[in-house]
Parts: sequence; C-alpha cells; structure tokens
Amino acid sequence: MNTEHDSKKPAKEAAYWLIALQKEPKDTDLSSEFADWLSSDSRNVEAWSDTLEVYESIGDIEHVSKSQWPRNEARVSASASEAKTPTLQPAKKRSKGKLQVLAIVGAVAACIAFVFSLNTHSAGEVDYRSERGEVKVIKLEDGSAISLGPKSEVAVDFRGGTRQVRLLSGEALFEVAANLGNPFLVEAQGITTTVLGTRFNVRLESGGASIAVEHGRVRVSSSALAEWDQLLTAGQWLWANAEGDSKRGEIEVQEIAAWTKGQLIVRDRNLDDVVEILRRYVDVDIIVDDRQIAERRVTGVYNLADPLEALRALVGAHGGAIRQASSGEIIISSH
Repeated sequence: MNTEHDSKKPAKEAAYWLIALQKEPKDTDLSSEFADWLSSDSRNVEAWSDTLEVYESIGDIEHVSKSQWPRNEARVSASASEAKTPTLQPAKKRSKGKLQVLAIVGAVAACIAFVFSLNTHSAGEVDYRSERGEVKVIKLEDGSAISLGPKSEVAVDFRGGTRQVRLLSGEALFEVAANLGNPFLVEAQGITTTVLGTRFNVRLESGGASIAVEHGRVRVSSSALAEWDQLLTAGQWLWANAEGDSKRGEIEVQEIAAWTKGQLIVRDRNLDDVVEILRRYVDVDIIVDDRQIAERRVTGVYNLADPLEALRALVGAHGGAIRQASSGEIIISSH
C-alpha cells in the first residue's frame, strides 16, 4: 500500500473541495456531499482545518469567501439534511512536519491557481448562465435570441444603444434581429464577431473561438491584431485565437448548432476535443489518461440525450475503455 499517497489524499481532497464549493456555493447536493466527506474521517476534518489555515496565511482572494466555510464549523445549505451537517470542534494546535506543510501548501496553491484559471471574469459580469446538461433560450430586448449550450455563460451590454455580448464560457447560438444602423457584437476569447442580422454559433475551444454561420454573414476580428479580419457567409466556419492563428472551412448548415436538436455532430476532430464538449453535459469529471487515445481523429453523430452512452460509443469505437474511479471520475484509457 502506498502510505505516502494515502497521507496526502485528505489534503488534496480538501483543496479540491475548496474549489468545488467556491464554484457552486448554492448547490445543496454538493454541500451535502461535502458534509459527508468531512464527517467520514477525522483526517478529513484535520485536512480541512489545515487547508483553511494555510489558505488564510496566503491571503484573501476575492473569488473565495473564507467566511463561507469557517475552519471550526462545516456549513452547508439550509436545505441540506440536518443529519449530514457536522459541527467541528476547534482544532488543537499541533506542530506540522515540513513534508505535511509542503503538501498542504502545494494543494492550496494548486487550488487557488485553478480557481483563477476558471474565473477570468467576476461573477458580477455574468448575466445569463446554464447548468450542466441544460439548454437555455434567452430573448434580448432588441428581438434577438441566444440559445445557451450546457454549462455556458454570457454577459450582455445594451447600454447607450450598443448591442454587445461576451461569451464567457461554453457555447451559444445567436439569432440576431436585423438593425442596419446598430451592429451586434459577440466577443469570445479576444475574437469579435460583428453582424447586422444573421444566425450563427460561437463555441470556446482550444484557447480560441469557433464560429459557424447558418445564414447571413459575419465579420470576425481580433482584439490583438488591428488589421486582421475574416468574412464568413452561410455554411462557413472559422476557428481563431487572439494571436491571429486561424483555420476555416465549409460545413453543412443543418449541422451548425446541432446540439440545439440534441445531436453532437463531429467531423475529423481530436477525441479529446469531443470529450471536452461532453464534459458540459455530465455531472462527473472525465479524465483522458492516454494521449494516443486523446489524439485519435473522430467523425460521427452522437446522441446528447444520453451523454454517457455517447461517451461510451465515442471511446469504444476508437480503441479505448472507460472505467469509473472510486472517487467518481470517469477515466478513459486504452484497453
């Protein structure tokens, strides 16, 4: 048995609980699971206390509220079961070995870095969001509509006669009401799509944004490169990043935003890219543990009504296998 791994496990789990609770502070199921974890082992109580102690010594980070999960009391949502809400006694002061402190500091530092990487915008910027597996249709005041894909967020700014939307995470289909004197702007990862009236899809992926036009035409530009722009018309797609890297091609218009009809249509994509899309449809983490599998090229049509079955079909058809770890994650590897 790997005793070193076992000794570090509570500290790592405590750090990742800090991430999860910060990301979903109102999720009662998550809070109840946290309470179960906390009360299941005295080492978890110590790890949680130590994690917050080290976290506080690092300094206050605005994305995480220390008062929300104090060291001496495990607080869960009021709607969670009272029986699952443990009360922690003040931890006794004890000297920590150097390796123990380093493990805790490392776990918390990784936690904070991960929180910042996931929160490149403040919570106040988000005007509309969807949950995992949810598709949400938003009607805007100008008559335009946004269909938000699962686990997606947008910020909308119509002040001063402007029509601007920022795609902060995930994917969205835009149906823009025509207004010749007032272009509609969609910004995603430093890439701006400008339209007068059209229907197009935008998805954040691979460090950039992918745009596909169903009808009408759009102009795509980069915030970092003043002279770079591309014109797209119906049936064309473009991937670009803020540095000006780009690629484009043709696509059948009926395949654009097929997710709104419950389908995922893939043409010559890395398996890892397809898994990234499916992550927004399931409630468990998916880990690709084999780079050869991750880089397999994929073409196919998958049913988003059952994303786990879609994942099994995707992986099985390309020589991979799926297993579920004891901690709940789905692991994809070769046979």
